[in-house]
Amino acid sequence: MTIEELRKLIAAGEGGMVEVKETTGQRVEACRTLCAFLNGNGGTVVFGVTRNGKLTGQLVSDETKQNLARAFLDLEPGTEIGVEYVDINATHKAIVCTVEQGARRPYVYDGRPYKRVESSTVKMPQEEYEALLSARKGFVSDWDFSPGRDLTMEDLDTEEVVRTARIAVAAGRLDPSADLSDVPSLLRKLHLMKGGRLLNGAAVLFGKDFTFYPQCHMKLAWFRGTTKMEFLDTGSVHGNVFGLFDAAMTFLFKHLNMSATTSGKMERDEKLELPPDALREAVINALAHRSYTQSGGAVTIAVYDDRVEITNPGMFPPEIDMATVMDGNEHESLPRNERIADVLYMRKTIEAWGRGMRLIHHSCADAGVPPPVFTCDGHFVKATFARPSPTIHKNPTIQKNPTIQKAPTIQKAPTIQKAPTIQKTPTIQKTPTEGESQKGRGKAFEGVTTEAVIDVIRAKNTLSMKEMASILGMSEVGIKYQITLLSRRGRIRRVGGRKNGHWEETGYASPQLSESVDSGRTKEEDEDETSNKTALKTALTLHEGTDTEEIETIKTALTTALITALMPKTDKVVVRMAKIVQLVLRDKSETALSLARFLGVSLRTIGVDLALLKKIRVLNRIGPDNGGEWAVLRKW
Repeated sequence: MTIEELRKLIAAGEGGMVEVKETTGQRVEACRTLCAFLNGNGGTVVFGVTRNGKLTGQLVSDETKQNLARAFLDLEPGTEIGVEYVDINATHKAIVCTVEQGARRPYVYDGRPYKRVESSTVKMPQEEYEALLSARKGFVSDWDFSPGRDLTMEDLDTEEVVRTARIAVAAGRLDPSADLSDVPSLLRKLHLMKGGRLLNGAAVLFGKDFTFYPQCHMKLAWFRGTTKMEFLDTGSVHGNVFGLFDAAMTFLFKHLNMSATTSGKMERDEKLELPPDALREAVINALAHRSYTQSGGAVTIAVYDDRVEITNPGMFPPEIDMATVMDGNEHESLPRNERIADVLYMRKTIEAWGRGMRLIHHSCADAGVPPPVFTCDGHFVKATFARPSPTIHKNPTIQKNPTIQKAPTIQKAPTIQKAPTIQKTPTIQKTPTEGESQKGRGKAFEGVTTEAVIDVIRAKNTLSMKEMASILGMSEVGIKYQITLLSRRGRIRRVGGRKNGHWEETGYASPQLSESVDSGRTKEEDEDETSNKTALKTALTLHEGTDTEEIETIKTALTTALITALMPKTDKVVVRMAKIVQLVLRDKSETALSLARFLGVSLRTIGVDLALLKKIRVLNRIGPDNGGEWAVLRKW
């Protein structure tokens, strides 16, 4: 486009097919308009024009181009946008972005559809959006069949691919002749590679880098009361389907109540207030059937005092009656993402087609709780579980003072919660310090405080983030959060590169965020902290010791036992279970509390792991938790 043609275009003024912006700082509004043009008859957006129509241009750097390209990524389905740079003078350029009428309407930007009305861009009404969607291809999406954007084998968790294939072969759902050492061959057998290119479904199922897959996202929140006015715990996780599923179930087990009965037996039977199988099925449905074409949306898990809500972007298939869903009857299977759903079926994550709702209803009936209520507003599907024993918070105003509020990592039986100033948590660091305010972004991630990270760095400052995550029993996402927090507050800095560098404690903490040395803790709390630091040193010793071969042997045996019992778990969970077995082999008097402290995880997490080890007949407890001992039922 010449400058004369551009001046003529601008002189005609804004309208149904033309909009102008002063700079690319307004790129979000511009992308909404491009979305509207794609849903209409096409159009042009020009950057570098003032409100009164004067053509001034703007400075254009590589960063300007990258920011614009990143903004275009939130337009779905992906489409070509013509971009031209027209010289206005020696330093400034106008940026002209043009689109034709989209061939795959409706288009959305950041998860929302837009349309053009005269010279204004407005949100598209739901009825119009659904009509365009139905006209395009109906309910089923082909996004997971499409080639991934610059997706390579290095972007995938190959161990997860092999694990999936192994489970599928054992279940008779994959050809037993599959070569488990040839990952590209396995991906072809799983129909996640075509013509030498990896498909989007491979990123969702097995991805590690989600730069171009913002939809692989989950938001987690635990709210006080029955509204979103105040949260007690929150998290944001990017990951593949299996990682997001683990994050969701861990969060639910962490914040839902547990009840225990003995029924005349020596051991207690612990029971979650909502049936885990029903929650599991609802989470899997949300991940498997969400709309992945909407890059701006996220699956959300929200825990309130009276209910649990599991929400995903998308809608119910128009062929399925909502009454059928609510009644828990079997229905025809209409997966939105056929390739993703098929791999989940092969891995036994989905047991049978079209039976998910029935399984949820049966699990709820067996547990004596009402089934969830499903709703759909055309953009999101929500499953709402009513909690049978609403949580009661005592002293609700205590949240006003985040310096005396303990981290709510343990939520026991459904009794009145005591004032949290004396609550103790069996994590590797007892006292909530920086980053643990209950009301904001500083909430410590995964129950591990910044001080625990500082202790690890003091012990050995050359550890990688992955190694620190292993020692503290948390995810790499969590350790990155804590490292970022400490760096921003001036507590630590990185000296040297990623491979040969090290962490250095600066000895400085922001006065607004640091705590007094005299924190007012009791003698018992100080003794517990000393015990935790001793456990941390032991964990570091174990990390650098010669026990890797033993751990691998136990891990392999556990993986086989879990698959045989049709209860496959992620590699992180199996490794933690293997460490538990190793510790018990060394000292059969270990208690659940000592194991939790040693591994740096919550008591509830250890309880779940021990229950699973009992179920697959690896361990058995003889006598009470204090004074009894473990019996190891297998030889390693």
